[in-house]
Parts: sequence; C-alpha cells; structure tokens
Amino acid sequence: MQSICQILFFNNDQSNNEPNIIQEMTESSFCSQDSDDDFQEEMDYVANDPVRKYQFGYNQSLCMAKKYPEIEIEDETKEIIIAPGEGKRPYDITQDQDWDLKAFPHLHNANGSNGKDTERMSKLTDQNYFLQRILNKDQRFANSPPYIYAAVAYLERKQLQSNINISGTRGKRVDISATESTYELDDGYAVLDDIKGTPRYWKKVKYEMIAKLENLGAFHLFFTLSCADLRWNENFAAILRDKGLNLIYSVIPDDAGYPVTHIEVQYFKDNVRKKTDLRQYIEEEMDSSLHDLIRGNVLLATRYFNQRVKKFFQTIVMGRNNPMNVDYYTYKVEFQERGAGHLHGTLWLNMEKLEELVKCKTGELRPRKEVNSEEVQEEIPPPFQGINSAFRKIKNGESLTTREIESLKNFVDEFTTVSTNHSTVGKDVARIVQEVNKHSHKKSCRKYEKENIDFNIQDILLPGQLLQNQCLV
Repeated sequence: MQSICQILFFNNDQSNNEPNIIQEMTESSFCSQDSDDDFQEEMDYVANDPVRKYQFGYNQSLCMAKKYPEIEIEDETKEIIIAPGEGKRPYDITQDQDWDLKAFPHLHNANGSNGKDTERMSKLTDQNYFLQRILNKDQRFANSPPYIYAAVAYLERKQLQSNINISGTRGKRVDISATESTYELDDGYAVLDDIKGTPRYWKKVKYEMIAKLENLGAFHLFFTLSCADLRWNENFAAILRDKGLNLIYSVIPDDAGYPVTHIEVQYFKDNVRKKTDLRQYIEEEMDSSLHDLIRGNVLLATRYFNQRVKKFFQTIVMGRNNPMNVDYYTYKVEFQERGAGHLHGTLWLNMEKLEELVKCKTGELRPRKEVNSEEVQEEIPPPFQGINSAFRKIKNGESLTTREIESLKNFVDEFTTVSTNHSTVGKDVARIVQEVNKHSHKKSCRKYEKENIDFNIQDILLPGQLLQNQCLV
C-alpha cells in the first residue's frame, strides 16, 4: 500500500510563479520512481511554459492532499460525502423568508424592520417595494449594485415561476377517463413569455413588428439615438443635487439666439458664498472627473436618459408643430458594451397631411389652410404633392411619374441632410454634428482592403443624386 503526502508552498515574491518546494515528506520505502519523474516533469512545465512563467501569484497557497485517497475506502459501494448538501436539492436564496434583510443587513434597519416580507397595512407588490427602495431619496440602495442585481434576479425568477404555474393550465385538453383529464402543452417554451432577453421574448417582438408592418404599411423613417451622458449638464446637476449642493437654473440665449439652460452651483468656500458654472465647479472644486461621476451614478444617468427619450418623443416627434406629421412610432432600447443606453426605432408619417404642406416665403412648412396667399410662394407647387401614391407604387413595384419622383426628392432633402452649413441647419446643430456625429477612418477600416481606396473623397452630393431605383423609370 502506497501513501504519499506532499506539501507545496508557493512564494509570492517569485514573478514567474514557480513553486518553491520547502519540504517534501514522503515515505521513501513506498515511493515509486515514476511518481517522482511525473512530479518533476510538472514542475519543469510550470517553470518553462511561455504563459505560466510570467503569471504572478497573488497569494501564498498551501496544499495538503493524499495522492491516493481511494485506498482508505472500506466499502466500495458507499458514496463519498463531500458536502453537507450531498444528495439534496439546491435551494434558491431568494425563496427564503426575509432574504433581502439577511443578505443586505447593512442597508436595512438594525432591528430588521420594513423588509420585503414585513406585514403592512397597505400591501406592496414586490416590484413596487423594490422601486421604492431603489428610487428613494436615500441613495443607499441605488448605490449598491449587488442589491439591484439581486432585486432584478428575484423579480425575473418570480415572473418565470408564475409563467410555469400558468402553463400547467394551458394547452389541449385530453380526457384520460370519465373523471380524469390532462392538458398537453405543445409549446414548452411558453414559460418564457414576456421574460425580457429570452428568444421567446424577441420572437414576440418580431411578430409585433410584422403586425405593425401589415397594418400600418412600411415605415417611412428609421432612426438611431445614443446616450450622450457626458454632454448633458442636467445629468451632473442631478448628481450634485443629490450631494446636497444648491443649483441655480437660468435660460439665456446662445450665440445663435436659441434659448439654452445655464446651470450654476452655489456653495460656500472659506466662509464665503460663491457661485460658479457647473462644469467649472466640477473641474476646480471636485476630486471626481466627469467620467467618475457617471460611473458612480449609472442608475441615475440611465433614468435621466430614459426620461429624456420620452420627452423627445412627446414634445418633438409627436409635437403639433412638427412638419413631419408623425402618426406612429416604435423603438427598442439596448445597452452597449460600455453600459449606456442606445435605441433604434421607426416612424410612420401621415402622408395625406404631408401633401397639404406648402412652403412659405420664410422657408417654413405649414398646412395650406393655415396660411394666406401672400405668405406662400405661389410659383412653387406643394413640395410633397404625390408622396402618398409614390410610396404605394414603390411597395407594389410600379413606375413613378415625374411629379412623384420630385416629391420623393423633396421628402428626402427636407427631413435628412449631411450639411453642416450654419445658414442651412443653424449654428447649434452644425456644432453638435461636428462634435458627436463626424466619424474618421481608423486602421480597422482598412483591415480587409484589397486595393488602394481614397477615403478622402471630396465629391459633392447634389439634392436627389442618390435617389436611384429601377421603379423610378
């Protein structure tokens, strides 16, 4: 019978992570030459491996193990007990009573009151309870990522369990006998209904989009919006307000005459009350940078982005003064690798109202019934006359008339542009485009380049130049 016990100490000071064998205790009378050779071969591999020899050992390790543990088993049919839970069913911690109090005692009251399962006069749903905790003025829960992830995991598990319970009552009824019947569910993935991120959820989203296309027709515009959190002063104003600072808001015109919101921070320094610009205060008076403030308040920044998107659709896209005359819209939010929100969406326009628009002498588009003859350029026909029939013919693959082609050109040139001319799009829009929407070519652009390509093309695109299709003949 052979029994060998080896003690290995790993020294942290050795950058190549080569184990330093302090002592090797063996029963030499039972030690075989083959085991020593195998052990030495393993040590040589660790010392000479091109990857492992440069890996740093972060802590000192001690390992004591019998080389042949199976020799001490008396009964070969008896199982080896390796943990107290051996043979038992795993239990989800979120199913335990008051799991939130037990898992996060440092966030709750010291006496364990006001937890999720505490009896209340007015009962709270689980989702409303977690919303109250995370959106509370006290930021202790919002600033704890483990708590937020645990809450999301609990709600998703509860929703999934609810779907499982409902699925037991769905399907085709099969009568086994006069007094007994069962339900056979052909679709086993029905339990994933409305569970976001699952294939079943995205399948439902796909069918909803197809239904919209069938009922509303093809969408007219596709758009993409990204989270520009470092550009929004209101983002940092909310963060500083949570820190107890006093903020002063004022609306002033910019260089182009457009009203913009100016935010100042009021604070005390050396017993003197001071007031300075928000960005200047962060740069001069705070140790945290703009990136640090966003990274430390991801939840707040995401909520602000969501609110800004909703207001954008409410006041601009669906606004009464929007000449695009949007009837319907849809969008989906996704989170990029950096963690910020990013959305794609589509717009359906009211083509009948577009055809009624006329261009005033000021260049503004307005409905014909709202303007008098003196304000309209009579020599210019309505720019979108025939746009409705043009889209219908494109769908059916029919040829377009000259008037319909002209309406398509006007439609594209009116609502999309690549211009940065101040007189065309305004100074503010031109500045924003130059800062955030002007891309440059990098090495990845030339990764699969097979021939010399000029990336600095200076060709000027004229209005309507890219409108090419075989149905436009």
